[in-house]
Amino acid sequence: MNKLTLINCLLLLFLNTINSCLGTIRTIFVAKKAGKITYLITFIDASMYAIVLKSMSSEGYYAVLAYVLGKVFGAMLGDYIENKIAIGINDITLYVNTEEKMLELQEKFLKEGYSSTANIGLIHDDKNRYSLNIQIARKDMSRFYRIIDKAGIEEPTMLIKEVKGVTGKIAERV
Repeated sequence: MNKLTLINCLLLLFLNTINSCLGTIRTIFVAKKAGKITYLITFIDASMYAIVLKSMSSEGYYAVLAYVLGKVFGAMLGDYIENKIAIGINDITLYVNTEEKMLELQEKFLKEGYSSTANIGLIHDDKNRYSLNIQIARKDMSRFYRIIDKAGIEEPTMLIKEVKGVTGKIAERV
């Protein structure tokens, strides 16, 4: 492999990494109904794809390898970026063993600025089941886990669902 081929393959790898990253982010924005930014990302993505396709035709197997690696790195980078921007809201049901623990956690969430709904349900053998429902922005999930850790709960049982739409105060926090 000569120096020019190496440079072209590295450029192809870089461009395809960015292209694949944009494709991943675009898909996430489409799923979240993000609107106009999706069109801009699509335009940039398509432009880069055309450049990558043109470059591949002249460099042979090295270009194919650079293309494949660019796809993998781009998907990884897109996933990393998506986790950092964390668009959306999670609806979490947190199960605890006692009413006291449930009320203690509810107070801790309230002090941190999060409202929660405490529930007492009945399970088999007439035993009570205690849970909290908390709606929290995805970008605040590390804060949520810190509250749980401070309360001394190890390996909590939780049901985490992504909210598709919301109105009211919580919509302002996202």
